[in-house]
Amino acid sequence: MEGRQIRNGFVYLCQDREESSLDEEAEITIVRIIDSVSEWLGKYLSFLFFPLIGILFYEVITRYVFDSPTLWAHETAIFLFGTIGMFAGAYALLMREHVIFDLVYRQLSRRQKAIIDSATAIFFFLAIGVIIWQGWDMAYHSTMMGEHSASAWRPPLYPFKWVTPVAAFILFMQGIANFIRNIFFAIQGRELS
Repeated sequence: MEGRQIRNGFVYLCQDREESSLDEEAEITIVRIIDSVSEWLGKYLSFLFFPLIGILFYEVITRYVFDSPTLWAHETAIFLFGTIGMFAGAYALLMREHVIFDLVYRQLSRRQKAIIDSATAIFFFLAIGVIIWQGWDMAYHSTMMGEHSASAWRPPLYPFKWVTPVAAFILFMQGIANFIRNIFFAIQGRELS
């Protein structure tokens, strides 16, 4: 059953409390699952920095102390750093650490921020959608042709090309979680909890 309620000069359609609370519980569950995936990946993939540092340290020692550079260290470091960077996007979005035009935004109320974030989310979803689509296409073709690096080491590139669409999909999902949170706050005036 729906009713009408006037708050802050706006007319809101209201559902029964039971229906509302069920919808809210579903939203909370979806948001929590997405948040936990982003947080888990962000935290645990950050441990890849340790092998990254070890590989770079090993390369520096072998190159400059023993005058015997490796074939594999540079590309392996790039693969690890790229993986960390791509998956860090969802974690940064979860923690609200992405760059934002703060001059005007910081002056706004929490509700105004939620409204602006909700309205501009379409640009985020379009951009990430293109990255998923193009990343998938590149990774698929790389896998089908068994693409390898052109370096002397020649590692396969296709496993690392899959990082782009997978990480972009997780970033997209985190965007959905943030969008749900922002819409909820813009309408209800409180955090989704």
